[in-house]
Amino acid sequence: MTGDFNGIIGHQAQIEYLRKIIAGENVAHAYLFSGAERLGKRTIAREFASIMLGIEENALDTHPNFYFVDYPLDEKTGEPKPHIDIDSIRDARERMQLSTFDGGRKILLIDHADSMTLGAQNALLKTLEEPSGDALIILVACMPKILLPTIVSRSVHIRFAPVASKIILQSLGDKALALKELVESFAYGRPGIALEFLNDERREEIELQRKDAKAFFRAPLAKRFGIIASLTKKKERNAVQEALKTWRMQLHEDLAESLGTPSALRVAIALNALEEADESIRRNGNVPLALEYFAIHL
Repeated sequence: MTGDFNGIIGHQAQIEYLRKIIAGENVAHAYLFSGAERLGKRTIAREFASIMLGIEENALDTHPNFYFVDYPLDEKTGEPKPHIDIDSIRDARERMQLSTFDGGRKILLIDHADSMTLGAQNALLKTLEEPSGDALIILVACMPKILLPTIVSRSVHIRFAPVASKIILQSLGDKALALKELVESFAYGRPGIALEFLNDERREEIELQRKDAKAFFRAPLAKRFGIIASLTKKKERNAVQEALKTWRMQLHEDLAESLGTPSALRVAIALNALEEADESIRRNGNVPLALEYFAIHL
């Protein structure tokens, strides 16, 4: 059985590798897909899972042998929690231990695996240490260094890099010319971001976010702290993650524009501080303090 991975933008080396192991039926018990956000890791992971189950990708979520784990919802607020907790992994383990009706393979896909708490990671490790012959675990993570080394070592690690702008633009078809500047300067090799530009409403929203990011970078430190306080008071994980994503993309654009100038070092320091802040938040650190750390280094 081979897969087509139709519609995937870029990542041909990774796709060819997956095709070979599928064709040779040499599939490991666990895989770790890592790389920056919005590269297409989860899309490829879902396609891989659907091929292994012999179904269409759009039928994956209703298949009894497929189990998906992401940020659990807070019962009080209805908003996603900031981390994948131990209960979510324990529930997944129980599901994976059940026998399938058809005797076939069971697949567990954990998105944002680097957001698992330490307890959740240890719970998952028990499953990785004693893998079932018909179980396949796929982890998707932006920061694999946050995962326990024993989890990484027990998984086949497939790394994903940014996709060339030329390849992304070719995939956008007729709108490519109009979106060329945005894709080259802001998507930064991330097909998921580029695809958002196809939606006029979403593109306008992103442009406003870029404008806000630039204003945040230029603001005095006291004002930056005020913006952060307002942002974190909402207690909405999505709001913080959206800000981090926009700040990161804007800094990448600023870095590209400043290469060869004295300001390039300043932008690089700010980008490094942002990555440290993001890592701290993923490790369950204090969100306002992490964001203020970044703001100080702008």
